[in-house]
Amino acid sequence: MRRSWILAWAALTFSVDIAAGADDRPLVLDVWPGKVPGDHGRIGPERTRTGADAPTPDAIWITDVTRPTISVFRPDAAKDTRVAMVVCPGGGYWNLEWDKEGTEVAERLRSAGITGIVLKYRVPRRPGEPEALPAPGPLLDAQRAMSLVRSRAGEWGIDPGRIGIGGFSAGGHLAIATATSFDRRGYEPIDDVDRASCRPDFAVAAYPGYLLAKRGGDELAPYIRIPKGTCPIFLVHATDDNEPGAQPDHSLVFYRALRRSGVPVELHVYAEGGHGFGVRPTGLPVSRWTDRLLDWLSQRGILRSGTAGTPGDRPEALLEGERGIAARHPGDRGIESDPDVLFRDDFEAGELGASWDMAYHRPNLRITAEPADVRHGARALEITVPRQPGELSNELVKRLGAGHDVVFLRYYAKFDPGFDPVGSSHNGAILSAISPGLPYATPGVRADGRNKFLASLEDWRGEAGTRSPGPLNVYCYHPAQRDVWGDHFFPTGIVLPNTSLPGDFGPSFVARPDVTPQLGRWYCHELMVKANAPGRRDGRIAAWLDGKLIMDFPGLRLRDAGSLKINHATIGLHIKSSPDRANRRWYDDVVIATSYIGPRVEP
Repeated sequence: MRRSWILAWAALTFSVDIAAGADDRPLVLDVWPGKVPGDHGRIGPERTRTGADAPTPDAIWITDVTRPTISVFRPDAAKDTRVAMVVCPGGGYWNLEWDKEGTEVAERLRSAGITGIVLKYRVPRRPGEPEALPAPGPLLDAQRAMSLVRSRAGEWGIDPGRIGIGGFSAGGHLAIATATSFDRRGYEPIDDVDRASCRPDFAVAAYPGYLLAKRGGDELAPYIRIPKGTCPIFLVHATDDNEPGAQPDHSLVFYRALRRSGVPVELHVYAEGGHGFGVRPTGLPVSRWTDRLLDWLSQRGILRSGTAGTPGDRPEALLEGERGIAARHPGDRGIESDPDVLFRDDFEAGELGASWDMAYHRPNLRITAEPADVRHGARALEITVPRQPGELSNELVKRLGAGHDVVFLRYYAKFDPGFDPVGSSHNGAILSAISPGLPYATPGVRADGRNKFLASLEDWRGEAGTRSPGPLNVYCYHPAQRDVWGDHFFPTGIVLPNTSLPGDFGPSFVARPDVTPQLGRWYCHELMVKANAPGRRDGRIAAWLDGKLIMDFPGLRLRDAGSLKINHATIGLHIKSSPDRANRRWYDDVVIATSYIGPRVEP
């Protein structure tokens, strides 16, 4: 199929300047450190095809590629949005339309503040690879390129959670294949680069092909799959595209399949444009499709509104100490009647979970009256994970009705003096937004901006040598999460996994030291989650310990739909393995509200 797919996103109609040296040339890096995996056959030296030798005379074409590279076009620092896109030129997997669907696209991206990264993937098809099917080698190059860019994100000033891929024609198919095969890397990991995820955060495909089982049919090809966690996808095509194997039905059928699978998708089909319109102006409406792409990127919170670092973008100062709701209600007396309070339980009623909506693994939860294990009053909640090798989760869950955009959860808690789990241990409080389509937070299912988000204030102890219970952090499900199981945000700005990549919390982020609580001591914890306005990165998660702000993560994109609101609060103790001893935690004086609560003030 002819190589010209107007990668819907490339047409952003911008100009660029390459921040890659005094001679204004892009940075070029090898995709592979040595031998290219999966390559075979004897291919001649790489060559450029122009004029009569080119498939079309209006472009520069490259073929006989055996050394895949990426060319990095950085935007001017004043425009940099920290977004990046890997660009896959088309060419039917025989050639690469290098300028029209590659470097010109990157230049336009750069002028819009987006880092454009042109992938020179292996072509032509190797011996024995049928023309009717997509060539297998380029997918390996694209997966490796995604990991390579993400591994260098900190160095290049790119947000590792806002790296997409786009392509035209055959390159559009390659972008789609990369977006839908992130869970199946096609080669054995080679080095530390491959520790970085190859999953795109968004994908753009202009007039893609190789998607249908047969020409004119309405079924996807058997090699096209849509796994859970597939990123949002933007499609663009022209009705009069008559290129065999890349007609508009490919985008239409794929669009319907994405909708059935619950993947966020936007499709634009223009009356005229043919095949290979790329990003060059033509005077037709299709030339403005890039405006729609920018709208889409902004609506999804990938491109931020406004100018980073201006006073209007700075988050408001957060209260600390005894300056919240609790100060108006000494001893917490009558605090449940405060107009900002949604829920209160001090466990003095003595009934386990009576005012909660779910008690998970009830035999491991009990109301204790042991004076040493009560913070205030005569009773507290005790949660135990028995000695056992397997994973176990114990929780009390409170539903918050239709939900809220901002919620604060305050509670007192302490660990038992011998608490010693290593590894996964969700051992604090959770605020979450769960859509009606999900029964609960569904670990292992990626947050996509519309299904869920979650913040858990907890301690993390990854190694036995770390002092128990480990430093406090926020475990988070969010659309840009690095791992399918979620990320850990630490007060310093470090994010797990891939700690070499800095977290992107915006210019107002203030790094704070890690805090590890003492075992056997009561602390007042408070967690705040503020959902972002859809299309903006103004979400925020913060936490306090004994009234002191210990971590604050502004500049977050937690959702893309305003209907997704914080509707669940949880306290609990989840431990992946407790083979040596039983482990316990106690809770007291839980308050949930829509404004800062603060520590209990003694009468």
